[in-house]
Amino acid sequence: MSEPEYTLADARKDILALNEARIALLNRQLATVAIIRTMLTMLSLEQLRELREKYDLRVLAGMEFLEPRLQRPDLWTEYSAKIDELIALDEAALRVDQEKGG
Repeated sequence: MSEPEYTLADARKDILALNEARIALLNRQLATVAIIRTMLTMLSLEQLRELREKYDLRVLAGMEFLEPRLQRPDLWTEYSAKIDELIALDEAALRVDQEKGG
């Protein structure tokens, strides 16, 4: 008994299903990014520094579970850059506060 023929209609149906899955994933990712960015702005300078250090370690540890051909390090750096930006802003604000007080 042979398998039923895979038709163009079947292919279109599968492509539409993949596209819906991709759209759902992108929307979940957008929501995740929004909540993470919001949470980052609520952390103290010391917490940001600690988070930055631990984030890098976790990313490196997680890389071992992803085949090298699938890794996209440039995509991981978005959060590192955001954390660094917040640290720089907090440090600048701290310097301004110290200059005003001193």
